[in-house]
Amino acid sequence: MTRRALQFLIVASLFIPGVGAARMDAPDNDGNQFDQKLLLKKVGEVVKKHYPKAKVELKDGVIRFDYKTRIFKIHTANLDGVWQDAHDERGPQPGGVCGWIQLLKGEYVGMAVLPQEFDVHYYKSYRMGHYERKLDCTVDAGLSYPPREGNEFVEEFEKVIDQFEKYVRKKEK
Repeated sequence: MTRRALQFLIVASLFIPGVGAARMDAPDNDGNQFDQKLLLKKVGEVVKKHYPKAKVELKDGVIRFDYKTRIFKIHTANLDGVWQDAHDERGPQPGGVCGWIQLLKGEYVGMAVLPQEFDVHYYKSYRMGHYERKLDCTVDAGLSYPPREGNEFVEEFEKVIDQFEKYVRKKEK
């Protein structure tokens, strides 16, 4: 398998629901076990500092944000390197951004080595994760932004992800 085919496989595993990490809409999403109000507030501050009109929300245990996005047709390769038909994927237009943060119980067990950045041609997709032993959970985050934008924003966002334990508490039962 060529290096390029392997890279496309890794990218595909990140965006195909149920592969590489827990699906965001899965009923076993562990975000509802945690109080994420402070994390939502902090993420909102960072996102709105750079994208004042962005929408930031917490729904079903997943924090999502977006601004100026659209659906792109993205081609990826199978494990054997054969190209698949294009699939629809939401991504940012120039000047836009989109991303998500979810909390998963235990350590990260996905296929990709995190953090990792992918060039999806139209935009860059950055995937990161951080395990916190005290909470016994992993923050799993994805961020998509145009290729020539976002360095300061990405650094601030990454800092929030690396320090997520400051903003998250386990819910009392």
